[in-house]
Amino acid sequence: AYSVRLLAAEPEPSGNGGAWLRVVIPPAVSDALGTRGRVTVAGRVNGFAFRSMLLVGDDGAQHLMFGRAFGYGARAGAGSRVRVELGLA
Repeated sequence: AYSVRLLAAEPEPSGNGGAWLRVVIPPAVSDALGTRGRVTVAGRVNGFAFRSMLLVGDDGAQHLMFGRAFGYGARAGAGSRVRVELGLA
């Protein structure tokens, strides 16, 4: 029951040694959420539930960040295809 769905997103490595994975949120999805700033969201990555914040990167885009442990649980790695569902929390 999340308001926006992203299909076939590809997590990118981020941070020192790729300790984090990030999904860049497309502008159209940010617009559908009603903000391009920092915002709390809830959703699922490959069916694995999360509650987090979308952060704004140096490029001005929103990013969903998650650590390796979450990536293992969601079966998500750098460059893999994932299904992301999210909405405002």
